[in-house]
Amino acid sequence: MAIRKKEKDKSHFIKTIDDHKNLTAKGKYMEVMLKNIYVNIPLKSNRTNTIRSFTIVKVLFHNIWDYRISINPSLFKLIDTEGFQHNGNGCSYYEYDHAVMSPDKYTPVSFAWPELTLEDHTKTIGHIWFKALMRGLPHRLIFVFQIFEPGDTSGWQQDRETIEFIIPDLQTSHPLLSYYNPA
Repeated sequence: MAIRKKEKDKSHFIKTIDDHKNLTAKGKYMEVMLKNIYVNIPLKSNRTNTIRSFTIVKVLFHNIWDYRISINPSLFKLIDTEGFQHNGNGCSYYEYDHAVMSPDKYTPVSFAWPELTLEDHTKTIGHIWFKALMRGLPHRLIFVFQIFEPGDTSGWQQDRETIEFIIPDLQTSHPLLSYYNPA
């Protein structure tokens, strides 16, 4: 299905994913491509010796505007199939850098953030972290970008762009979903 704008909000672009081959949505300023969704991966922090599960989305961001744009993962949302909303995060989660293979076996992993400032016409690939989903699967992913004065990444917000992916009837066997298995 083609991208459509919400009729009342000309800066909100919605993409319904009908198959796993077309996972890109384009707005006026940014283009976003979903690469993978890792659902409820158990990770261990060696610093605190704790284990937590996360849902992590691997994304390619492409600044298609003629000026610099910031990426702020705290503005990103995941809505699960049960209707619960989850906020993007990551700063405090970097310490979780080992996948739990069994109760006493761990393997190093890296789910790095994207570059947080994109120069004009550049791309970055990175991971957006969400807390583990209590139930359900990802159903909607919403990426919000604040647009400031050309060349600025803060100050007076001149525009806002929302790129939303709707994933209807996501099944556990969907190619976009991954259940991390480094073996």
